[in-house]
Amino acid sequence: MKKTLFTTFLLIAISILFSNCFELDKKKEDNTAITALLLYVNDQLSGNCAMVMKSGTTYTASLFSIPKGGCNKPATKEEAIALNQSYKEKITAIFTKAGSNCNAALTAYTNTINNNITTLQNQTEAQYTASVANTKYIVIGNLVTESALTMKNELGYTEAQIATTQPGTLQDYYITAAIMASGASQACQNEAKLQGSPGLQTTPATVLSYSVCAYGPTAAATRKCATLSDLY
Repeated sequence: MKKTLFTTFLLIAISILFSNCFELDKKKEDNTAITALLLYVNDQLSGNCAMVMKSGTTYTASLFSIPKGGCNKPATKEEAIALNQSYKEKITAIFTKAGSNCNAALTAYTNTINNNITTLQNQTEAQYTASVANTKYIVIGNLVTESALTMKNELGYTEAQIATTQPGTLQDYYITAAIMASGASQACQNEAKLQGSPGLQTTPATVLSYSVCAYGPTAAATRKCATLSDLY
């Protein structure tokens, strides 16, 4: 009887031990999967984006504070239309929140973006593909360091000011896009800036969400990109 009880307790103990080991292994697997997911998300949210346009032997890069995960050229005209519609919603929301000072800018922007969407809708897939053949989207580490020469030679930043300037957020990019679409309305621009990082409001801005640089044999040395060099 004692032997039977001992055997029973032993089997129960072994069962619990293996159960705990399984749970620990499962938790370890779950934690590994979660860690991998977090690392992937963090990676996709890092970096900035360059939209490079080729003209002859000069490559002009428009640099945005769009993270790595969003740095993709629309592969089809439907993707391009969807992207334009998404931008329209975000810029419209910024102008609307800014109030009456941005009414004129909102009207002008709406007409422009609607025309862009209509043009895309009227294109064949082949026409769209041809229209973006000389355009590439390239992930970069930091739009500030990438365009340091432009900032210094064309925007008037000192090296000390460049060193303290940071890339903006994705929302800062949308706000900068709204500012660029606002025309000459300083009142509208001021209202839009209030919706972004404080560094957008300083002079010069200490947060940058848009810049430019260039590379290639015929590109101006005063605006040469720091790392971009992809010739195609």
